Amino acid sequence: MKTFFLITVTVLLSSFVSQPDEKTQPDPRLYDALSQSEVNEMLAKNPFLIEYYNYFLDNSFKIIEQPKGKKLELPTVVIPDIQHFNILVVQKRQKLQRNWDNQTYYSIKNTDKILVFISEKEFTQRLNKHIEH
Repeated sequence: MKTFFLITVTVLLSSFVSQPDEKTQPDPRLYDALSQSEVNEMLAKNPFLIEYYNYFLDNSFKIIEQPKGKKLELPTVVIPDIQHFNILVVQKRQKLQRNWDNQTYYSIKNTDKILVFISEKEFTQRLNKHIEH
């Protein structure tokens, strides 16, 4: 009886461990900014980073209108198509910085729009709430 129980538990645990967690599957857009080996390393060593970057792609920024009648003096970012872009690629290629406590603003070249990165602190809080649900 003990042997049967141990075999059953072992089989169940091994099948549980060998199946990938749905939450740790990389968003295909990650491969535009990261190499296959970088993604594989994250999956093997720290799958939470995949969750972080997956969430980052859609939830780390917003685009707002420049205030009417004002041209703010902000660093400039180039985003050819603001309707369809990969924020991770833009951030990596243009070396955009984010701040832990404050939002970071970039004027989008040739538009009246501003790219706003939410603070890393706020992003982390949102990510934690997202993971809890």
